[in-house]
Amino acid sequence: MKKYTVRPHAVDRALLRFGISSEHAENWFNQLLMNARLLGTQGGQQYYDHKGKRIVVQGTEVVTILVAEDLPFGKKISVIVERELRRAERELKKKERELSIKIAEATIEQATLTLNQLKAKSPSIKAKIQKKLDVVTEAISELGLTLERERDEYNHTAINSRGYLIHEAGKC
Repeated sequence: MKKYTVRPHAVDRALLRFGISSEHAENWFNQLLMNARLLGTQGGQQYYDHKGKRIVVQGTEVVTILVAEDLPFGKKISVIVERELRRAERELKKKERELSIKIAEATIEQATLTLNQLKAKSPSIKAKIQKKLDVVTEAISELGLTLERERDEYNHTAINSRGYLIHEAGKC
């Protein structure tokens, strides 16, 4: 069992939001985290959910705790965040499709150039084809990196939005 220490901010939030006294806070957090569900990680922090309580942990330290339902306009915010998250997911799928097509087309070009290079007999022709091949290979790498950045950006958005989504509280 992992033992967590609690930052003063988290102790203050536990007292403010749940009435947990400072002397009981560390044990309370450790009990919550034994059964908490990991929502995701971002920037070295792990986000857990325990019956609607969002717990932010960094390493073995509890950073803070919050409840989405307690926020003013919580349900309205949750609906807006859900809508934006679905929109971001649609955009990601569209970008993934576009980038995957470009990568496939560049891969075909790469294969054609490689075949031509293998068939070529003249060293000067082989060198010219190699220059083109280097450009295409670099383009494929850049497209792959762009695709990964798009996915990372969406994952970052999804993880950060979980603290605002109230409907997840009932799923535990």
